[in-house]
Amino acid sequence: MEKEKEKRKADVRPTKKLFINTLTRDVDIWSAILDLVDNSVDGAKRVTQSRDNRNDYSGLYVDIKLSENEFSISDNCGGIDIDLAESYAFKFGRPEVADGVPGSVGHFGVGMKRTLFKIADEFRVESTTQKSHFVVHVDVAKWQVDEDDWSFDLDEAAQDKDQPDDQIGTKIEALRIKSEISKELAVNTRVNDFRESLRKVYAQPMSYGLEIKLNGIKVDYLNIDIFESEELKSSKISHSWNIDGKNISVKIVAGVAERDTKASGWYLFFNGRMVLGPDQSPITGWGENGLPIHHQQFNRFRGFVFLECDDAGILPWNTTKTGVRTDSDIYRKLLQEMNKATRSVVNFLNNLRQEEKNSKEENEESMPLRDVVDNAKKVSVAALLTSQLAQGDIHEKFYAPELSQKRKERPKVKRIVYDVDIEKFDLAYEQAGASSASDLGRVTFDYYYQMEVGD
Repeated sequence: MEKEKEKRKADVRPTKKLFINTLTRDVDIWSAILDLVDNSVDGAKRVTQSRDNRNDYSGLYVDIKLSENEFSISDNCGGIDIDLAESYAFKFGRPEVADGVPGSVGHFGVGMKRTLFKIADEFRVESTTQKSHFVVHVDVAKWQVDEDDWSFDLDEAAQDKDQPDDQIGTKIEALRIKSEISKELAVNTRVNDFRESLRKVYAQPMSYGLEIKLNGIKVDYLNIDIFESEELKSSKISHSWNIDGKNISVKIVAGVAERDTKASGWYLFFNGRMVLGPDQSPITGWGENGLPIHHQQFNRFRGFVFLECDDAGILPWNTTKTGVRTDSDIYRKLLQEMNKATRSVVNFLNNLRQEEKNSKEENEESMPLRDVVDNAKKVSVAALLTSQLAQGDIHEKFYAPELSQKRKERPKVKRIVYDVDIEKFDLAYEQAGASSASDLGRVTFDYYYQMEVGD
């Protein structure tokens, strides 16, 4: 019997050049750098979990240096184990068998590689854990030559050998920055905008002690506060969903804070990373489902959402973690709860505005609702997360006094206006000896009242 011929196959592997161009084309440099920070934050999370306290980031840091001629990011957040580096830390995409950090931010397995290829023509990664050490040094042009070899060499490899504590961590540096990236990193306004992104995106881990520096200067994290008192209480929700066997922690805080149109809106944090905010668009419900479009009247509104899941792939964020997937069933479910919280706060802010209008119209200095807001104290939302909202299922509705409905006094006078024939008016005007049309009107009314109604 004739041996069956071996089937011929078409080679469908991408070229490395096409792969790199496709991987890096649609991501901006600043979002790409945040992907590297995400990796450091995930390393910090692993450290906090080893401390049995997920909110203890004390002593951990991320140091970013960038300019026209320099780019590096270093941390002391535990390092990358050499086995992890060898098997999938540098793989394009995360294998199903890969065990990530529970509650991580990096999930899609493209962030570090995409950023390295985006920024540099040559790069170096050095990482040290308590028991291992390695260096990856890649000249991209040389790496692209062999289309069959997609691996990176691990140099200076050491395993099962104690490493100095002060060396533990990871350093990534661009040895040759791409010319177009170098020009972008030289623009001071871009760097300042990036600092603002850092203070917002990582506000939660920084509030728990993580230190981030940019060009040697510590980044001050965004304070997320809300007003609280006995008479003014924010909406507080804490519970969990089970989605496909995965537990998702849901925490929502909504209420009022200082007047600030730019800071007003919803802030969404997924696994500790801010992916959206402050948002005032239909994405977070404004102008939809009976809610008003956001405008200046609602500049005291603040809403905060915190979703946490050990499996980051369940959460409804995009691959760059700069927005939400509005078509996600999880996000639709979340939005329903957000809308309820928004409506309660909006009703109060409408009352607050009405009180101000009433005060002007009636020349009334007393404004009880304004006093309630002014007398309330700032409370850190991060503190609420580790205290009240850490107690299990909580469903506390927004609470504030109602608008006082004063009964208006009945006017003591009434204006009468009517038209009459001009010839008859002239005769009556002369007969009554009136000084004006309104004077004649009062004379005729008084005459009718005296003759027909009586005193």
